[in-house]
Parts: sequence; C-alpha cells; structure tokens
Amino acid sequence: SEKDSIERAKVAHEAVVTAHSEEMITREKSLEEIRKESATAKEFVGLISHAFKDDSGDAEGEQPDSLDGEVLKFEAVVAEASQNVVAAEAAIKSLNDELETIAVRVPIFEAEKKQAASKRDFKAAGKASREIKNALARKEKCEADLAGEAGDRLRFTKDELEKITAILEQKKSAALDKSKEAGKLQMIRLQGKITDLKSKLKKYLAEPVDIDTVNVVCIGAFVIESQIGILETQGKSLGEKYGGWVSSDDQSVQSAPTFDSDDGAKPDPPDESPIAIDASIVEKYDSLQSEIKRLDAEIEMAAENEDYDKAASLEDTASGLRSEFDDAGFGSERFRTCLEKYRLGQSKQPENNAVISDATLDQYTVLCDRVNQLEEEIELAAADEEYDLAAEKEDELQAIKSEIECLGFTTADLDDALKCRQSKCSSEEEPQDKQAPDGANDESERCDEGKEESNSPEADGGEDPEAAAPTEVDTDD
Repeated sequence: SEKDSIERAKVAHEAVVTAHSEEMITREKSLEEIRKESATAKEFVGLISHAFKDDSGDAEGEQPDSLDGEVLKFEAVVAEASQNVVAAEAAIKSLNDELETIAVRVPIFEAEKKQAASKRDFKAAGKASREIKNALARKEKCEADLAGEAGDRLRFTKDELEKITAILEQKKSAALDKSKEAGKLQMIRLQGKITDLKSKLKKYLAEPVDIDTVNVVCIGAFVIESQIGILETQGKSLGEKYGGWVSSDDQSVQSAPTFDSDDGAKPDPPDESPIAIDASIVEKYDSLQSEIKRLDAEIEMAAENEDYDKAASLEDTASGLRSEFDDAGFGSERFRTCLEKYRLGQSKQPENNAVISDATLDQYTVLCDRVNQLEEEIELAAADEEYDLAAEKEDELQAIKSEIECLGFTTADLDDALKCRQSKCSSEEEPQDKQAPDGANDESERCDEGKEESNSPEADGGEDPEAAAPTEVDTDD
C-alpha cells in the first residue's frame, strides 16, 4: 500500500542520514588527528632547529681550533730547525773526519817522499811533496771552518731550535688551557641540551599511544632518544679528555620504539650429539679415503709425465669421490672424533670373534712384503736425494697401509693369526718326519754324502790345492 511504501522510504532515508552522520563524525576525528599530528610535527621541527643545532663554535674569544693551528705551525718550524741542527752537526762531523784522514795521510806522504828521494826518484818525491802541501792547506781550511763558519752555524741553529721549542711549549700550554675551558663550556651546553631533550621526551611519552601505531609522536620520541645518546657520547669523550663530565643517564625514562626486526630469536646451538658409527660406515670411510689417495697419486704421476688429459679425467673422478666423502659427513671434526673413539673401543676389545681366512692372511702377507719393499725404496731414494721419487713411493705406501686397514682386522690380530698358522704347519710336519722308514734315512745319508762329495774341489772339476800350486822356476840358469 502507499502507506507502507512511505514508511519504507522513511526508514531508508533515516539509515542514509545515520550513515552520513557517522561518516562525518569519523571525518572530524581524522581531521582532528591530522591537525594534532601537524601541530606536533611543527613543534618537533622547532625542537630540532634549536636542540639539534651545533653551537660549539658560538663561544666568544679565541677558538681551540685556531690555537691548534698555531701549534701545528710551530711544530713544523721546530721540525725544520731540528733538520738545520742535524745538517750543521753533519758538516762538523765531516770536517773532523777529513782532519783525521789528513792526519793519517801526511806521515804516509812524508815516508814516500823520503823513500823516493833516497832512490833518486825525484818525480815521485815531488809528487809526494805536492800532496803534503795540499793536505796541509786543506787542514788549515778545515780548522778555520770549524773555528768560524761551521761552528757559528751550529751554535746559531741550536739557539734557534731552543727558542722555537720554548715558544711551541707556550703555545701548547695555552692551547691546552683554552681547549680545556672550551671543553668544559661544551659539556655544560651538552648537559643543558640533554636535560631539555629529556623533558620533551617525557612529554611525548606521557601521551597515550597505541603500541601498534607509528605516528609523529612515536617517531619524534625515537629521534630524541637517539640524539640524547649521541650527546651523551660526546660528553663522555670530552670528560675523558678534560674531566668533569657528569652522566645524566636516567633509568626512569622508558625507551622509545627501536623499529628493529629483532624478534628475540637465538641462533640454534651447534649439534653436539654423537654420530652412530658401525663397521659398514668405517668400511665405506676407509674405502673412499683409500681410493682418493690412490687417485691423487695417479694424478701426480700423470702430471709429471705431462699426460694432462689423463690427469684431468682422474681429477674429475677424485672430485666426485671427495664430494661423496663430504656429503657423507666424513670430513667433519665430529665424525673424526667419533671414529677415533670407535676404533679405540674396537682395539680395547678382549678378542676378535671374527675368523681370519687364509685368503686374508695371504693378502696381508703380500701387502706387508710390499710395505717393506717400499720402505727400503724410500730410504734409498732419500739417500740419493731423489725426493720426487720418494714422495711418490710414500703415497703408494700410505695407500697400501689403507688397504691393510680395510682388511677389517688390526695388525696385531693379523700377526697373531700368521703365527698360529705357521706353528700349526710346523706341528703337522713333525709327525711325518718321525714316521719316515729306515730306507728314507739311508737315502738321506747317501744324499748327505753326495753333498759332501759335491762340495770337494775335485767334484767341482778343480785340482788339488797342492797340485795346483805353481812350481818355482830356477832363474839362475
């Protein structure tokens, strides 16, 4: 009906009016916050222009920088005067050295003159006489320089150095006093600025601020607190130099937001858990290590033979094994420590229940023979100073020792097994020797007699020693 339509239109109009009113209220609140932020920003700009201004050069009177400049100027003059003194002393020393040389050479020339005159070599005598006259003339000139110009120059330079040094000390003392006075005034200004900034900081922190909101007040508090820290550092530096700084740290003032992304997370501690090691892991470790050493030795041999293609191929293979070695964790310090403990525990076991086969003992015997042979070859190469060959043999020796370790038994167990096998073989041979027939004994006796006959000189086709002796020939005829 028409009445219902009017009512609905009325309700809709009231809703629109209410929404518009709420939007206007929200707009007024936003404008109010903007005006407040703008006023705070203007206040903060004025604060920065006043409290952050560097007024260290506004003090009246002579500035420490100008005094430091004068000190540097006089230090340069003192350095130059010192060089002049050193030059004058060097000139004096040179003259004295020349006088000593003349004192030595004049008697020599006198002796040469007399000797030449006695031999009637008057040309040589005249030359020696001229040398003596020149030396004496030079001696007189050097003595005159020492008594006159050179000595005067040394005394003058020393006097100048003393005067300039005294002036420099005065300038330094005056500069130090002025710097100390200026430093104390600067510390007073810094403390006043810090006090002013802290009062402003308390004003900003007194206003209620949402912890998740970043506005002008929050940023201003952060900047003010940072400036306070800078001023405190400057004041402490001046206090260490001149003394008299009183720190104005106030622990009651809460820190402003830092805006750092530190979430308090701590680095994970290093993994110190032990590594589980068994016989299969040890076997893989030894196998990889032995193969890598063998490839390295072959790479060195190929490089020495200039077969670089082969060396590159072997290097690729070795790199793959090294990557597998590192990926398995065999190169870490933790693994080596755990492996050492594992092998130490294996060596302390009372007995090895595993049976050592004859094939293993035969292989061990061959490897031991090769080890002994390589050790002898290394000693010979070192004695002949063939160190490249010795290094090659040493690499081969280490590879063979690694193969021995890969047998799965300790060298002590292998040596004991070899001894047991040898004793067992000898015990089996003894009963056979006791059960041999008498004919065998006779046969053995005949063999022994044959050996004795074969060892005689006649059996070897030789002659009797007495018959073979040469007959003396009488040479009297």
